[in-house]
Amino acid sequence: MSPRVRKGLRLSLRIGFALLFSFVLLEAGLHLSGYKGAYGYQHPDPHFRWLLKPGYSSSSEHSVVRINALGLRGKEVDPKKPAGTLRVACMGDSCTFGPDGKNAAPPYPETLESILLETTGAKGPRWETINAGIPGYSSFLGLRYYRERIAPLSPDIVTLYFGWNDHWINFNEKTDSEHVDSLRARLGGLRSANLLKAWLMRSQQPDAIHDPKPHVPAGPPGSARPGSDPNLPDFDKVRVPPEDYRRTLVEFVQEIRKTGARPILLTAPIAVDEKWGGGLLPYIAGGTQVRRLPVECYLALHLRYVSITREVAASERCECVDLEALFGKRERHRLFDSPAGDPIHANAEGMRLIAEAIADRILKAQGGIQETEDRREE
Repeated sequence: MSPRVRKGLRLSLRIGFALLFSFVLLEAGLHLSGYKGAYGYQHPDPHFRWLLKPGYSSSSEHSVVRINALGLRGKEVDPKKPAGTLRVACMGDSCTFGPDGKNAAPPYPETLESILLETTGAKGPRWETINAGIPGYSSFLGLRYYRERIAPLSPDIVTLYFGWNDHWINFNEKTDSEHVDSLRARLGGLRSANLLKAWLMRSQQPDAIHDPKPHVPAGPPGSARPGSDPNLPDFDKVRVPPEDYRRTLVEFVQEIRKTGARPILLTAPIAVDEKWGGGLLPYIAGGTQVRRLPVECYLALHLRYVSITREVAASERCECVDLEALFGKRERHRLFDSPAGDPIHANAEGMRLIAEAIADRILKAQGGIQETEDRREE
């Protein structure tokens, strides 16, 4: 080996050791400082992808959010359920988590608790709701979260409000199942990787839609509101493909029952009138979620997920609060503050309607729930 080569190897080794030392030093410093890569009230997690940041609190002109010690939105929750309490866990995504604006309506789980307490009165059971909604969560992530974080809280009733994030697209175009097992997800446990990701997210601009050509026929503008299209293909790039969504919901229902709780499925409503697409198209066109899927397909795709939710409720003999049908009986666009800008998240009136519908379903079987709770305490 020539002197020049040996000199080059020694230099390469020194540079490598220097970079490794710098990385270890940075990682140790971030670890000691408690930095986890938090983006507001969320922080990355290699197992769940992201979680709410325990103890986070903000009260500003733009955001009012409180995350309790268990990493749940709202008031503190005793890990051990108090005797005589009937606990309702509301699982879901941002539709359940609720808005975070200064003058925003309370999330529906909070309103649900008030309705249950007011309706049953002082002689009724002590109702407690848990807001287990995490923005961006799919049914796949929700099931994992339920098993490890919510089931130990001994809920008596568990509502499932998913179906939007399931048919978005991951930035790496993997399904959620593939993503959590990938090297990229494992790197999410490194503080330095999260620091880099946070910087990239702040500087990143939304991608343009680069494949606007439809893969399936879309209804013409002004056509009637479409139903679920049985010929709509399974898009393998979405976070939880349709049949995976079906299997996940079935597994979710069975898991809830195994823990002694009562599952209630909710369908995800949308602010669409008779016009094809309504506000859905500009809403998803502004972000990176559409990528290779044409926006014209998303309405039919969403309604397919709504249909799957109904089918699972029927096949598993599970209660279902059909919010999509309920909103359809009203002037649905009035249940959203900005149907043309955000046709997914309900406004104060819509949140109240959701809470009332769930409360009505729960109270119809209140006697059966109380019997189950009494047997637990025995």
